[in-house]
Amino acid sequence: IILICSTTCHLYIFTPPKKVLIFSRFRAVPQAIAAALSFDLETKYLAQENIPYEQISSRRSLSATEDRYPLLGLFHPSPFLIRETDPLAARGVSFSAIRRKVEQQLKGALRELEVTIDDKAQEQPVWRLLARLEDLSGDWEWIKKDWRRIAANIQVTDDETRDSRLAQLLIEWDNEAQKPLERITTKNFNALVQYAIGSPGVAVGRALYRHWDHAISECGFFHTLDAAWNGLRTYLDERLFYSLLRKGNEHYPDALLRAVVDGNLEAVLDEHLWIISQLRSASKAELAIELKEGLSIKSSTFFLHSLDGNRDERFSLRCHAAMPFTQSQVRYVSEEEKGKGKGKEKPIRTDELRRAFNTPFWPYVLATTSVGQEGLDFHTWCDTLVHWDLCRNPVDLEQREGRLQRFGGLAIRRSIAGELGAEAIVAREDGKSLWACIAQMADERMSDESGLAPWWVCKGGSIRRYVFDVPTSEQQYWLQWVKEQRLLYRLALGQPNQEDLVEVLSRQMDIEDEEMLRQAAINLSPWFRKLEGL
Repeated sequence: IILICSTTCHLYIFTPPKKVLIFSRFRAVPQAIAAALSFDLETKYLAQENIPYEQISSRRSLSATEDRYPLLGLFHPSPFLIRETDPLAARGVSFSAIRRKVEQQLKGALRELEVTIDDKAQEQPVWRLLARLEDLSGDWEWIKKDWRRIAANIQVTDDETRDSRLAQLLIEWDNEAQKPLERITTKNFNALVQYAIGSPGVAVGRALYRHWDHAISECGFFHTLDAAWNGLRTYLDERLFYSLLRKGNEHYPDALLRAVVDGNLEAVLDEHLWIISQLRSASKAELAIELKEGLSIKSSTFFLHSLDGNRDERFSLRCHAAMPFTQSQVRYVSEEEKGKGKGKEKPIRTDELRRAFNTPFWPYVLATTSVGQEGLDFHTWCDTLVHWDLCRNPVDLEQREGRLQRFGGLAIRRSIAGELGAEAIVAREDGKSLWACIAQMADERMSDESGLAPWWVCKGGSIRRYVFDVPTSEQQYWLQWVKEQRLLYRLALGQPNQEDLVEVLSRQMDIEDEEMLRQAAINLSPWFRKLEGL
């Protein structure tokens, strides 16, 4: 199981992830898998930091405290940068070509604001420049109102809490916005280009803007800002990401600017927003709300105690990269309460956990029992199914795999993107979603009259299935048996009494004879009957 952790929870956090759905018949397995995988990740990447295990979750690097002004610029979905620059306008996949295009776009925007590039000007941090540019663009007044709404929603108690200094930082940011801006240095210009391409806030804002015209306007900016500041920033404020993404003594904000580009966060968000708009009919502000909620899942806690049964001496393990999805109530400890050492627990609803798994973010592994095998969708960002132990009837096997074999699943989208993605980059309409262009091209070129292709059935769009098999186990026998039974079960679909038919066919037919199987099948498909001329 540690190998699964290494290969699927690789933590390239912005590339389309290799998510895994694990099924087991035993209730204790999901919690054990989730705790073991999450703990293994922490020991692997945090071993050198010498932080006590119980203090890891309280170590924060992206909280608006002290003088952390750079956070304002880093997670600010700047209407100026988003409106004036579009990396996809380069019509190519070369990063050097994309950067040149953004430089050209930004120079034109600065000329319109009568801001020149002059190395004799005074150096300014990016957060100051952004405020002044938003003011020159005429947007600062409503931008700062929405930032103040974010600060007003922070619940400050007698103790120092996360983001308790945000209101004060915003006052000083507003003061900076009122100052004139006529010249910037070449270094400042290059920093603005870097933010236009790699800022987490801009990536969120630009992705939403491609699906929602008002994402960076006065009537919709608050939801976009909320998704960037209270969604993505909170998600990234984990010690595990801090340790993993930094190189040497690199500052974490600089590491994030690099990781957003290396992992192509903007493309991942564009794909995510497009698929949830198709699957859930989400639109406009609902997209930003869905994005924030998917990023806001809390760590669950798995309690263990010694084999002697003394529950008073129990200890806990965090579950985050992997999570259990079971009937028993999954619980978490809120971050504020962790910091105060109170350890109060609150429930995570299963719909919250399912929503988080159906994003490109944590959890990467979802371990479940039969609770997760009927009527639920887990295919949005997952194409790998693992049978920890096999079910004992073909119906359950069909139900398990049916969680991933669904409309527009990750495996299908990867196949379609591989076929049409490069051409769509060139054909895409300026300012629009790349995935909207890919979908239109797929409907025109890859569809058939049945309506199943390409979003239900697509060449190369198969899910991956794995079965654990250890020496002397009976897994191999059960795998062959359940496959045969599923074959017969599919023949029996539509019959009034499927179990009796399966039993009769099992006794009287040689199931390896394909012709006999075809003769036993009853074709209820109007589509294929039409093709056969019946």
